[in-house]
Amino acid sequence: MRIATTVPQDDLRKVKDAARAAEADGYALITTNENKHDPFLPLAIAAVETERLELATAIAISFSRSPMAVANASWDLNEASRGRFILGLGTQVKAHNERRFSVPWTPPAPRMREYVRGLKAIWRCWRHGEKLAFEGEHYRFTLMPPYFVPESLGLRLPPVTLAAVGPAMLRVAGEVADGVRLHPFCTRKYVDEMVMPEVQAGMARSGRSRTTFEITGGGFLATGANDEEVHRAREWVRGRVGTGLLSGTGRARAAGSRTEAQSDDSRGSLGQARGRGLRRCAGPLRSFRPTRPDQGCDRRTLRGILGWDFRA
Repeated sequence: MRIATTVPQDDLRKVKDAARAAEADGYALITTNENKHDPFLPLAIAAVETERLELATAIAISFSRSPMAVANASWDLNEASRGRFILGLGTQVKAHNERRFSVPWTPPAPRMREYVRGLKAIWRCWRHGEKLAFEGEHYRFTLMPPYFVPESLGLRLPPVTLAAVGPAMLRVAGEVADGVRLHPFCTRKYVDEMVMPEVQAGMARSGRSRTTFEITGGGFLATGANDEEVHRAREWVRGRVGTGLLSGTGRARAAGSRTEAQSDDSRGSLGQARGRGLRRCAGPLRSFRPTRPDQGCDRRTLRGILGWDFRA
């Protein structure tokens, strides 16, 4: 097991000290996300200010960027960190792609399969000198003059992990990626009955095993130095479970809620979760608590007093 943490993304001047502190505290991994801020920039600072920590986007939104642009940014971060970068990708939902990023929406699983294959073809061209000749339905990469090939230190290529909720994307992750990032709303039932069988089905397609495939996330942690701190952490999880993705209105809110609802359970409770997720909330989201949160919260949360030192 590896333990990850984050660094501030609201002010790049804070990243240097935060990354150094995370490394000193014994964390294995720093992650960034793409909500309000770019996920790549903080990792560029962390790459040159640390020596051991792995650095990962968790996640960067894929379809708003060309695979070529992502290949370049990932290559530079991997080189700067001396091989410690992990590229985490996710699709976001239809409404955000079309209305926030102004990019066309197509079935995401086949497109993501092609996206990852295109990325890896570009990297093989740069790393091994393979002719770039990737042609798919959505992406076509056939031109790479030597002047545009970045310098190489001969490092391992960046692993690619995919955010996945539904069965199709889980299979794609197993087929073409190096890991999967699970939604925190996952229950153990969902992991056992949906995630593992679909990931293994994807691996079977490409003849791979789980030897080097990493599964990250799924569920919440509510920990602290004492019962009071654990209770406060659990209350935060209660609010998160209750609100889901209730930010925004209309179709965007519905799309986000449906995505989260898929990870509620592999069978049975999807319709109920949709109903809860789409319920309107009066007042600030930060003050919202679900009316019956305990079962949903506890199914997704590992909680307890932190009584060990992971640096040992």
